Amino acid sequence: MAVHPQTATNPAMHTMRICLVGDESHAETLMNMLHAMDGVAQVEVMPPPRARFGDGDGDAGDAVSHIEVAVNDGAAARRIRTVATSTAILLDATAKFVDRFDTGNS
Repeated sequence: MAVHPQTATNPAMHTMRICLVGDESHAETLMNMLHAMDGVAQVEVMPPPRARFGDGDGDAGDAVSHIEVAVNDGAAARRIRTVATSTAILLDATAKFVDRFDTGNS
């Protein structure tokens, strides 16, 4: 499910990581929806990973936004997964839950 305990700050807090494929407005819409949900402590867009040397122009298609969501508990995490997946479908985008964001290094 890609939910990770945050033991340093709050033992009950979890972090979910979402790769959203779509344009910037899709990411903003999803983030606004997540901010409004019960059980969400923080929503943050992470900086894009460094591009690998020689990967081309990097401008082929939709952008990928890396979104981290800090949630209070497992029930909130399940709600976030449902809302993020449904919202992505409505926006004609794709949401993928990951354990960590790909840094682009092989």
